[in-house]
Amino acid sequence: MNYKNLVDELKQQTGNEREVCTDIVDAYEKYCTEEIKRPFQKEVDEKMIDWVNESTGHDKDSVTDMLNTLIAIVRKEIKSKTAFMK
Repeated sequence: MNYKNLVDELKQQTGNEREVCTDIVDAYEKYCTEEIKRPFQKEVDEKMIDWVNESTGHDKDSVTDMLNTLIAIVRKEIKSKTAFMK
């Protein structure tokens, strides 16, 4: 899934505006770069939520909902592309 498709899917699933979805995806990408081990946790945690919240200025409830949805989309895509996870 490319960036545009990811943003479109996040927008569709959350009902948020494209700009908000783009902000969250971009912030999550930066978070993953700086906190390399943290993205592989099973759950979205407070540190991740706070980091994205501070980076984007979007409220914590929206950030939490969008991160949970974003990570579910990404995991689903990875699982569908990885033979041993099917």
